[in-house]
Amino acid sequence: MKRLMLLGIGAAVGYVLGARAGRERYEQMAQAAGKAWQGAGLDKRTREVSEQAAATARQAGEWVAGSASGALGTARDAMAEHTAGASTASNGAAGEPSMPEPPPTA
Repeated sequence: MKRLMLLGIGAAVGYVLGARAGRERYEQMAQAAGKAWQGAGLDKRTREVSEQAAATARQAGEWVAGSASGALGTARDAMAEHTAGASTASNGAAGEPSMPEPPPTA
C-alpha cells in the first residue's frame, strides 16, 4: 500500500512539473513564431495579397456581369426577331399560331 501511495505522489509531482515546463515551452514557441511572423513582414504581405485578390475578384465579377448582360441582350434581340417573323407569317387570324408551309411536291 505504501508503494502504491508513493507511486501516486510521484505521478502527481511529475504531472505538475511536466505541465508547467510544457506550458513555458509552448509560450516560448508562440512568442518566437509571433516575432518571426512580424519580423519577416508576412502580415503586411498577406494583407497586400488579400487586397489584390479582392480587386481581381471585383474585376472578374464586373466582366461576368457585362458578358452576361451582352448575351442577354443578344438573346432578347434574337427572340424579338423570331417572334416578329412568326407574327408576320401568320395566316391572318389574330392569336392563332402560324402553320408551316408544306414542302413542295414533285
